[in-house]
Amino acid sequence: MHSSDYPREVVVSRGKAIYRQLRDKVEPAHKGKILAIDVKTGNYEIDDEDAVAMDRIRAKNPDAMVYCLRIGSPAVHRFGFRVSVPNVE
Repeated sequence: MHSSDYPREVVVSRGKAIYRQLRDKVEPAHKGKILAIDVKTGNYEIDDEDAVAMDRIRAKNPDAMVYCLRIGSPAVHRFGFRVSVPNVE
């Protein structure tokens, strides 16, 4: 199967399964960092920056299907914005 043929659900499911296997190994020392997993091979990279971790994964396997997550967190990135309203007295 070519990487572009992988449905999103397959990438997410495999990525989560691999992370569950790695969690005890990576979470204590790397909490808050980015974990990039090649769901085809199980290879992974950890870095503070998602682009750096993904570049290293793709250097190992240019056809990698990458699943990224922030170690110990439910999301890699925060979407949306917060509006601050000035306190007017």
